[in-house]
Amino acid sequence: MSFLYNYPQFQMIHAIASLRKASVYLVGGFLRDYFLGQVKKDFDFAVSKDALKIAKDFSSRIKGAYVLLDEGNKCARVVKKINGEIYTFDFTGFRDKTFEKDLNKRDFTINTLYVALEDILQADDLKPFLLKQKKAIKDIKSKTIRQVSSRAFSD
Repeated sequence: MSFLYNYPQFQMIHAIASLRKASVYLVGGFLRDYFLGQVKKDFDFAVSKDALKIAKDFSSRIKGAYVLLDEGNKCARVVKKINGEIYTFDFTGFRDKTFEKDLNKRDFTINTLYVALEDILQADDLKPFLLKQKKAIKDIKSKTIRQVSSRAFSD
């Protein structure tokens, strides 16, 4: 069974982003917790362009609540109650010109885990994608909290 069976919203987000010719990456805490065997309902997406429009389109499609968090940094949240539980989907535009540079602006190495939505459409498990990210996985396994850069908090 595909991983996305449990998260059909990811397929929807990918479809919306594809129409806008945008790349979308699932990043951060959900992946960290998934690697640790914990199931969360809070998702963060880094979006190459049109993050706010994608969030609005997604919100309309699932009949969720759209919350503008930071217009200047192109950050919005979609909240939806699904089967009695609250799910949050945060969409943020890249904080730099490329996704790789965006990752370097994250707070902690354990939050730099990512997967491109287009890469996991048929995946059964995310762990093979995550294991390639050695620095983050090493810190998770050793329970080490390390800043990505010395500017992580001042930025």
